[in-house]
Amino acid sequence: MEVTPISTPPALAVSAVPAPGSTQAFSLGGRTLAQLTYSSTGTVPTSVTARYYSGTNPPAPFAAGARYANAYFTFSNDNADGSGYTYQPTLTYDPASLGTIASEGAQQISQRSADNSGYDTYATTVNPAPVRTLVGPSQFTRLGLLAISDQAAPLPVELVRFEAVRQGSDVVLSWTTATELANKEFEVQVSLDGQSFRALGLVAGAGNSATPRSYSFTDREAGKSGLRYYRLRQLDQQGTATFSPVRTVLFDAPAGLLVAWPNPYQQTVQLRLVLPQATAAATLTLLDAVGRQVLNQELGPLPAGASQPALEPTFFSSLPTGVYLLRLATAAGVQTLRLIKE
Repeated sequence: MEVTPISTPPALAVSAVPAPGSTQAFSLGGRTLAQLTYSSTGTVPTSVTARYYSGTNPPAPFAAGARYANAYFTFSNDNADGSGYTYQPTLTYDPASLGTIASEGAQQISQRSADNSGYDTYATTVNPAPVRTLVGPSQFTRLGLLAISDQAAPLPVELVRFEAVRQGSDVVLSWTTATELANKEFEVQVSLDGQSFRALGLVAGAGNSATPRSYSFTDREAGKSGLRYYRLRQLDQQGTATFSPVRTVLFDAPAGLLVAWPNPYQQTVQLRLVLPQATAAATLTLLDAVGRQVLNQELGPLPAGASQPALEPTFFSSLPTGVYLLRLATAAGVQTLRLIKE
């Protein structure tokens, strides 16, 4: 049921006039209900009036399938001035006003569009009891009606392609985005074990884009060998990071590559083998700290490239804590790895 207010609620008390880099707090009866934190750039409005509509559904039309809280805020630019500024809203919410929203954690801040044709929803941080606030991103560019909904917020970047291709001793990484929202940059990362990644370089993002964008980066590091893992760390203008799927590229290794993770481990451990060429036989042995053999496992034929042999989990979980030495023997040679059981 939509409830229409009998009258316009009173303006909320305001703590200060707007100023670049400052925060305005809006309160009712001594309780802060909303805050606007302005960026340090641009010209902010000279006067802002806020009102809180409690127990009232925001005006339609709504996003299909979305549910809205029974409360909303309006922020008016009294003198219709200011330009080039952004702000970050913080809204206090009342659990009793969630309406049909399933949970507090599902709440998002939605802003009514400038032409009143619908709502735009933003990724929101929910601070539950005792604070009970919703914090939006620092990318709002106009004042208006802010509602609370469970509409899914758009992802900062829609990545539709990410490839890593070996070209001689280099690796060319290329990717394409369908859309971008407040996208600051991509950090290209590499790993030698698929677990610990480090940065290779940065590629600037397009900011906001509704059309496909293509990017590329070349890994020219010298001395590549074995299997290299690549991923993208996308960072938006609010400092939120998301990660791409991982891509792998194989370089020749003299006798192969043996990787264990996690290392150190506590209960279970996984192995990944990377061989420059297929082998008819491979033997895995495990030695304890004094050189005694505690495991000898025939792995059988293995393909070129990466493989993950099946290990007996109860064996590794039952080992005493300590330092061990794993050895992988193939026709090409022997690879060793220090393994720690905690």
